[in-house]
Amino acid sequence: MKFIADFHIHSKYSRATAKNLDLENIHKAAQIKGVSVIATGDFTHPAWWQEIKAKLEPAEDGLFALKPDVARICDTQVPAACRRLIRYLLVTEISNIYKKNGRTRKNHNLVFMPSLDAAERFNRRLDDMGNIRSDGRPILGLDARNLLEVVLETSSAAYLVPAHIWTPWFSLLGSKSGFDSIAECFEDLSPYIFALETGLSSDPPMNWRVSALDRFTLISNSDAHSPAKIGREANFFNAEISYMGIRNALAGADAGGFQGTIEFFPEEGKYHIDGHSACHFRCMPRQTRGLGQRCPVCNKPLVLGVLYRVDELADRSEGERPPGAKPYTSMIPLEEILAEVFQTGAASKRVRNTYVQLLQRYGAELDILRTIPRDDLDRSGVALLGEAVERMRNGAVHFEPGYDGEYGQVRIFDDNERDELKGQAALFCMPAAEKQDDPLVAGADVNADPTATVFCGQPPHVWAQRWDQVYALNDQQQRVVDHFQGALLIVAGPGTGKTRTITCRMAALMTNRQVPAASILAVTFTKKAAREMHARLAADLPPGADLPTINTFHGLCRSLLLEGREDFPATIVDDEGRAAVMADALKQVGASGCAVKMTVAAAVDGVVRAKQQLLAPLDDLSGLPLAGQDHQLLAQIYATYQELLQLQNLLDFEDLIVKTVRRLETDAAWRHRLQQRFAHIFVDEFQDINFGQYRLIRLLAPGSANVCVIGDPDQSIYGFRGSDVRFFKQFSDDYPGAHSIRLTRNYRSTDTILQAAYQVAYARTLTVTGRVTTFSGIQGQPFVSILEAPSAQAEAVLIGRTIEQMVGGTGFHAIDFGKVSTGKEESSFADFAVLYRTGEQGRLLAEVLRQAGIPCQQVSRQVYSQNPGIAKLMALLRILSDQASYMDMNQLVDLTVPGISRETLDGFKAWGFATRQNLTQALRAAIRLPILGMSLSRQQRLTVLIRMLHCLKSDCAGRTVAEIIKRCLAQTTLGGQIKSEDLQPLLASAAASQENLASFLAEQALQCDTDLYRPDVEKVALMTLHASKGLEFNFVFIAGCEEDLIPFRRCEGFAGDHEEERRLFFVAMTRAKRELFLSWAGKRTLFGTTTLQQYSSFIDDIGRQLKSFTASPIRKKVQQQLTLF
Repeated sequence: MKFIADFHIHSKYSRATAKNLDLENIHKAAQIKGVSVIATGDFTHPAWWQEIKAKLEPAEDGLFALKPDVARICDTQVPAACRRLIRYLLVTEISNIYKKNGRTRKNHNLVFMPSLDAAERFNRRLDDMGNIRSDGRPILGLDARNLLEVVLETSSAAYLVPAHIWTPWFSLLGSKSGFDSIAECFEDLSPYIFALETGLSSDPPMNWRVSALDRFTLISNSDAHSPAKIGREANFFNAEISYMGIRNALAGADAGGFQGTIEFFPEEGKYHIDGHSACHFRCMPRQTRGLGQRCPVCNKPLVLGVLYRVDELADRSEGERPPGAKPYTSMIPLEEILAEVFQTGAASKRVRNTYVQLLQRYGAELDILRTIPRDDLDRSGVALLGEAVERMRNGAVHFEPGYDGEYGQVRIFDDNERDELKGQAALFCMPAAEKQDDPLVAGADVNADPTATVFCGQPPHVWAQRWDQVYALNDQQQRVVDHFQGALLIVAGPGTGKTRTITCRMAALMTNRQVPAASILAVTFTKKAAREMHARLAADLPPGADLPTINTFHGLCRSLLLEGREDFPATIVDDEGRAAVMADALKQVGASGCAVKMTVAAAVDGVVRAKQQLLAPLDDLSGLPLAGQDHQLLAQIYATYQELLQLQNLLDFEDLIVKTVRRLETDAAWRHRLQQRFAHIFVDEFQDINFGQYRLIRLLAPGSANVCVIGDPDQSIYGFRGSDVRFFKQFSDDYPGAHSIRLTRNYRSTDTILQAAYQVAYARTLTVTGRVTTFSGIQGQPFVSILEAPSAQAEAVLIGRTIEQMVGGTGFHAIDFGKVSTGKEESSFADFAVLYRTGEQGRLLAEVLRQAGIPCQQVSRQVYSQNPGIAKLMALLRILSDQASYMDMNQLVDLTVPGISRETLDGFKAWGFATRQNLTQALRAAIRLPILGMSLSRQQRLTVLIRMLHCLKSDCAGRTVAEIIKRCLAQTTLGGQIKSEDLQPLLASAAASQENLASFLAEQALQCDTDLYRPDVEKVALMTLHASKGLEFNFVFIAGCEEDLIPFRRCEGFAGDHEEERRLFFVAMTRAKRELFLSWAGKRTLFGTTTLQQYSSFIDDIGRQLKSFTASPIRKKVQQQLTLF
């Protein structure tokens, strides 16, 4: 008898599975898909085992059926054309984690049992060995060879099939923790293995390349975690429909019993090619070898995919077919085909309704995909359905291969082609028949043979033809790449691949248009963005190819100002240094007789705003928004502040742009040289530029320039820092004839997250349907979770418990589980980010999470630089490089034993200011000259410190930055003041740096919060909403979603820019890839005041259907996963 079987599914008791994955829904789904024999899955789980015994009854030998009273009810919910007999086979999956031959091994194995009694005996054996109660797929510290021994001892008819044998992390031959052969794993019991499951990321032709696999039957199964996934891979049989009939067919005793497989296109599998999902980098094996198997973005090892691993073990070339190889056919799920035809999500109402209509008319999904003639499908009423299915059957599809846990994407049409074909199809496509008049429904044969049509294998994969498809661009992105001359404005919504698009455009200019790399300039806001662009280009271009100039605004200005100007002061003062200089300026202005009623923060803000508008101290500052401050007083403070900077050879961030713009405006020859040098200019995040940055770009790129800017007005979030979205909106006026291209395909977030985010973004303007939004077609959790807690402390605890639950606690769950697209999946801590509005929130969250044992990294330059030990070390490094200010000297009170008093250092600074000396000059002079007003004993102690600094400086001469840091720690008291964990980020930066100490310090000073994020550490990321820009995480919590916090109200009577707060919330929401949590507290203490809180009005802007409220802490499950060792 011919039938289709799926031997690998799970139950609702496995982690990250659908709650409706029960026997009834499996029964219905199998009929709808066209599968006749289905695994029970998870029979080792006690609760599932009880359901199996209660709801199933024996059928053919070793097979089981749903009891008739239950089956009848289920069958009424299945289209008549799909109905068939369904049989269950007792199968479970075991996860083995153990050490063998000096390595940790992790592999999954399918165990088949011939009877309830045998399965019960097997369960008792496993229960004695480990915990089989907490997960449908138990995790055992048992050698796979010994598991096979238990299987064989339980029943001579039982057998074991290694599961998804190529998956990197958890499989027999996987690159991360597998073996190089079956014999190495199963040793003397290897002859008892007769079948192997290939997995979603490989297909038969890939396995045919390894001759050692020729003796095994290659099977394929769905590994379904929800009913909808059943049958996505399956097996064809023409055999006796019984346990032994199936076993004999797989073991080869019935030569014609096993007839081949239904395959996922392997490129769709989530471990097909190599890559690193955290950095959005993927590549083919030959490129991986050229990269030394390391990610070019973060330098961590790449996760090697199935294709790479096959290459390693292969002893045949591509395309060779061994004798006796079974045929196969590759398919795309029908709902995915419909989603592409309709250009909507696979879970949309239109797709679902059409799917049901097709089932009612033609029968089971696999029949539609495999056997229904093209002509019949052309008459279905669905334009392009016949064409799409025929292309799929012929393998004429396009891919973006999966990598590092990210599913690949398959496309049948490109956009232009789809529109053209739709127009043709509309001329011939007949309307769909009414349901009640459909003879195919009314007269369907429920016993029709589901495999009557002969199928044959597809041609072997030709990987060379697919190389370019790894970097496939959508039509919008391709238009950007193809644009050559003139100005270009790219409106890129969140997650639309803007970095990839503009780096591809740069590569195309260099390779297709022969534009020299030196003629291309790209300007970003963060070093992280610049590094990512650089890494992508380095990976895409031939080894050793020249690369364009890619830098941040401030980094670019520093490099331009230093060109040919050896005397130019290169010392960049960071935020803390700027505040210290401003404090000195306020003191000096006050000492001059002026009444100074301005805080350091307000003065810094006023001066920053002035510089962003390119205003000098003597210019009219009355137009600056200073919230009631005295503009004349600000001018005096500004002038004094600049004098102190100049005295100490310092520049602040804004000075870099101001001085560059002023020089470009006054030095026409220099401006012309730079315009000639940078013939093609790219600007990232253009919506966030301020006036000074705008002037810089306009001077480098006049009206006729080849300038390409990219950004999104909906993500303009730095108005409080002087940015102005009007520069984005007036681009077409500045560059007449400029082209505009909008990127709307999101590759990051689920459609649910995007819908919720755009509802917030456009809640007070137009309806979402009246604006252009991005879409992804990515399905997942159908709601955003709203978490309510009674207090801020309780909110932090609730977030911590949720994270702990999702990573599976502290056992082996997180490391054992692969990434999936939906559900409360187990993940690693690095998959999570907690975002907040204020630093005070961050401190509480970090404290609570760390107390709970959850590792976290605070992505905050302020938190890092305010670490006392780090601050002292950085001050010392600046002194050694002659780049220090008097504030740095004040950090060294306890650098030596005995220390030196703050009064002595304050006196030294006052003397230096009075004598108009910078710190380096004053340090030299203090050894030779008396310091006015300082006692001899104090100056002697100061001289001891200065001589120690001179000795240390001599000792560090010619050494690398990393070596200098180690010397500083060893020769001062700093070694005992800094924790090793706190020092690691700085040491890592130093080790990677090729710069001298001065340049290294300048790079450190120019870092922003986002640049401090470390994707290579397994920690939850904690950061402000602003710092999250440019990052993405699988799971995002936005804490403190309360009025006066989000949106933020800075002080009484000053609410700030409400619409910018709305955009900021939108940015934070769209950092989430898979799930989004919005939390709020009923009571919070902020800035010393405790208040009762109301949840943010932004939450009200999200439709009710997209929200799920949780008002109580998540309880831990009673069942616990035991440790293995």
